[in-house]
Amino acid sequence: MSLSCENQTLDIRDYISPLSVLKVKSVLNKMKHGQILEVWSNDSETKILLEQIIKNSSDVLLGFEKMDEYEKIYIKRLMPEGP
Repeated sequence: MSLSCENQTLDIRDYISPLSVLKVKSVLNKMKHGQILEVWSNDSETKILLEQIIKNSSDVLLGFEKMDEYEKIYIKRLMPEGP
């Protein structure tokens, strides 16, 4: 899967969970509805936690792309439906 990510890329390859997850959530919270965040991570725990967190949020996990030494994780920012 090769998605064109014109929106934002976050390189957290030097971070481990839970700091890496906090960084992702911080960036997502600043993004606009419909934007895509491409996350570069080499920590398997981060991937697992992000899957769980995104599943319980209004955002959408679009997929993963395995690279030689890390994985790209694609997340689409969606705002929750308001009143």
